Amino acid sequence: MQSVFTLFLLAGLLFTGKANASCTAMIRYQATKLAVAFSDSGSTGTSDPHATSWSFGDSTFATGDNPQHTYSKSGTYHVCVTVTDTKTSCTASYCTNVTVNNCSLISSFSYAVVSVSGRTVKFTSTGSSSSTMKYEWNFEDGTTDTTKNDTVTHKFSGTANA
Repeated sequence: MQSVFTLFLLAGLLFTGKANASCTAMIRYQATKLAVAFSDSGSTGTSDPHATSWSFGDSTFATGDNPQHTYSKSGTYHVCVTVTDTKTSCTASYCTNVTVNNCSLISSFSYAVVSVSGRTVKFTSTGSSSSTMKYEWNFEDGTTDTTKNDTVTHKFSGTANA
């Protein structure tokens, strides 16, 4: 008889909706090099009093809705958030991979026609530069050029359209 009473109480708890409360957790982020601004925006249950905990995938943790985190090196990190609605006791977790990169290279170029009849074009990098950079040029005609120079001249095959 006592076990029926306990079962009835469990059924009563399920009926109140506490155990069936629907909640979700979401991660939104904006990465700038190694610094990342995280948000649990879009998670349900955050309009009620709630607790949010984060695992940044590099053995560091935080609490709160919108933590900022700076990674020590470039890489892909498995980030998890757990949101608990303290009013309904609903808990949800979500994990995703976040890739950060300390690279700030910009790839862009300008060009000048050297010879129309000779189908020759000079390309110059207008993006990032340093003495240790290596350039790989793809001319979309089946040829490439790999060089340490930021300028390369290429002769296209075929006939000129003058």
